[in-house]
Amino acid sequence: MFSSHFKRTLVILAAVAVLCLGVAHFAPNFAGSVAARGVHEVLAPAQDKMMLAWRSGGSFLGYFASVRRLQDENNQLKQQLSNQIWENDRLREYVYENQRLQKLLEFKQRNDLRFTLLGARVISRSPSNWYNTMVVDRGSGDGVKKDMVVVSDAGLVGRVDAVGPHTAEVLLILDREGAVGVMVSESGTQGVIEGNKEDPGVLRMIDLPYDANLTPGQTVVTSGLGGIFPQDVPIGQVLKFNKGGSDLDMYALVQPYVDFNRLQDVFIITETRSVPQSGASPGNSQPLTAPVLQVAQ
Repeated sequence: MFSSHFKRTLVILAAVAVLCLGVAHFAPNFAGSVAARGVHEVLAPAQDKMMLAWRSGGSFLGYFASVRRLQDENNQLKQQLSNQIWENDRLREYVYENQRLQKLLEFKQRNDLRFTLLGARVISRSPSNWYNTMVVDRGSGDGVKKDMVVVSDAGLVGRVDAVGPHTAEVLLILDREGAVGVMVSESGTQGVIEGNKEDPGVLRMIDLPYDANLTPGQTVVTSGLGGIFPQDVPIGQVLKFNKGGSDLDMYALVQPYVDFNRLQDVFIITETRSVPQSGASPGNSQPLTAPVLQVAQ
């Protein structure tokens, strides 16, 4: 539609231009004469249409020029917005990475007296929906051995189950084979933590004493029994306590502190040292009262 209108406008402009050139050529010869006035009278309507067509054509061309300019500006703004979004995402990632590394550094510094910690990065996970095992980028060449304990800045992760020259497989506490002796910090109630088949992201605390009375929010830490896991490594918080009809039916659901779905960096405990706590007599070590791997200053 616009194409036919544009062509028609150009034809009109060309015809009127030719007519005007002819008038301009003969006008000096007829200046002031009756014939000249007659020509002007005859051409007046045509001149009006010529001016209208000129303005219409100019407006038509200007419209498309304006549309093209707006499209260019819109594309530039879209590109600028896309660049800004990408830059903001990159800055947020830098902030998150900095915060994560800062937490790991603070955790290592807090526990230098009690543990020798070897940093490792998670490089793969078990294909199971339970995420029962994972592989880290440290192996026998780094001094890693089977049954070494693996932790994060949030709490207990698991233990080394198999070792290669440059990698190690970690059995997570989410696995039912990764049972851990634990206790409740607030009451000293002891039991065993194991994976939960019904809800793989939540742990079960079993083997509780007959008089156990756990409440939601209580802190569960390692008990140190069994000879593998050191004492007072935080594990999680009690979600629910089921008294059951017998001692065998009694259990508690525990939410782990570690977010296993987002775990990227861990520490392997290559050495554990006995460090007396404040107020303890020489040679005796008191359990930590707070659910953190931290020695009281």
